[in-house]
Amino acid sequence: MGFPLWEIFDPVVTVSTLTVALYVWRNEAIRQVEELLERRLFVEFLFNGRPVIRCDHAPLFGEGDIRALAQQIGLQVNHRSKLNLSCNIKCRRGIARLWASHLEGAFKAYIVSFTLWEDASATKQGGLDFAQLAKDGKCYYWNVSAGDCPDDKPVDLTGLPPLPALRSLDDL
Repeated sequence: MGFPLWEIFDPVVTVSTLTVALYVWRNEAIRQVEELLERRLFVEFLFNGRPVIRCDHAPLFGEGDIRALAQQIGLQVNHRSKLNLSCNIKCRRGIARLWASHLEGAFKAYIVSFTLWEDASATKQGGLDFAQLAKDGKCYYWNVSAGDCPDDKPVDLTGLPPLPALRSLDDL
């Protein structure tokens, strides 16, 4: 008599079912942990490819608030003058981790980069002179987690902390 096919098929189906169940459970656990992480927004406004306004650690409640909050931050730093934004908007997200700061731990970071139109009318509207900032290698910087208001004086780009390195939750 031959070897019954069922004796091979039954363990293969059982192990496959267990493997799929463990994979689904692991992915669901990762998603739940990611949902519990605090969300923080990092915004930069680029002019001629260089940052002229940057804001770090803005609290974010949901992904739907990213664009509105980023534009509000730009408006506040630009002395309530509207920014001439191009359609070139880049958004990256991932998990970041800080160790040596008062904000230690993992958080979900969203990094948004807006490109500003190269328009001389920005200074005529009472806003900032972005062409001069880009030329001088300076940037208006606001760290929301420090609890202070946006600086009225630009800082040197070399003095800015780097944007967080983004990873997936699997890498932590």
